Amino acid sequence: NGVLTSQGTVAITGVLTTSGCWATLNVAPPASWQTGIQISAVPTSAGVVTVYLGNPTAGSITPTAQTLNVRCIV
Repeated sequence: NGVLTSQGTVAITGVLTTSGCWATLNVAPPASWQTGIQISAVPTSAGVVTVYLGNPTAGSITPTAQTLNVRCIV
């Protein structure tokens, strides 16, 4: 599979496209997230971070809905 899929954006004051950002689950990962899901947070423009989920496996994965925390070093 190997495709990153956008899960939406987050507005964070002070973020630049060169900022370092990351996203984490706010709870322990449920079983559907323990099958290879990767989380990425990318500062896509000033003040905006796009969150992506990726599936590097060859199989289909449908994770359950979860809340993610996004943090950046600005």
